[in-house]
Amino acid sequence: MSPDLPELLKPVKVEGADAAAFLHGQFTTDVIGLASGKSDLSAWCDAKGRVIATFILARQGEAFLLLLPDDIKEAFLKRLKMFVLRSDVVIADALEEDIPQWPPLPGTDGDLSETALIRQGIPLLHPETSGRFLPQELNLDDLDAISFTKGCYPGQEIIARLRYRGAVKRRLCHATTDNPARLQAGAALRTEAEDRHIGAVINSAITGEGQKLLAVLERPFIQSGCVVAEDFPDRPVWLTKETTGTG
Repeated sequence: MSPDLPELLKPVKVEGADAAAFLHGQFTTDVIGLASGKSDLSAWCDAKGRVIATFILARQGEAFLLLLPDDIKEAFLKRLKMFVLRSDVVIADALEEDIPQWPPLPGTDGDLSETALIRQGIPLLHPETSGRFLPQELNLDDLDAISFTKGCYPGQEIIARLRYRGAVKRRLCHATTDNPARLQAGAALRTEAEDRHIGAVINSAITGEGQKLLAVLERPFIQSGCVVAEDFPDRPVWLTKETTGTG
């Protein structure tokens, strides 16, 4: 397997005569238009527009590779296979020989480590956060992980309506904390003064410069500078900036 793939992420292969059309009708990006040897950040949503999973999608000829967190992979595959029906589509774990080299995401340095993905503002969902957020709340619109022109996919009407309705109430932001205990995906965030949930941790990584986070937060509080994790009220979480969202 390519040495660029960290242990956190596991690959899945989707192939068959109908693979492109099938995935195009399920995912948020233009799968049919993805060129061979290229990759995109993409997502799969439920009928309410909530994101089930985010993942890196690469094309190899007429086959596709998905790279997603190991802890969500089995549930993701079980659900995706339910929609295959009579289509000529085979979904299975990818073999090492299927992945000679993972193509880098556009606009990134090709580093797929957890710390690098957090630094680049790329959110990956885990079981605790699956089905909780709309794509725009994860900044998938600004990450080019949503196509607003390709046609129908699960949740498409709700996602398109949010785009044209105006402001998104919650957005993905960068944060940091000196808490030595890693904040897990889904950990609730609140202000120091209010006992009310205003957001949640999406991804975290402990580095030599402290713990780095991606979190979804109500937008007025992103500018406040500091919140706390519900389980660690004495350890401030400093908000550094909204990742890329402007809508």
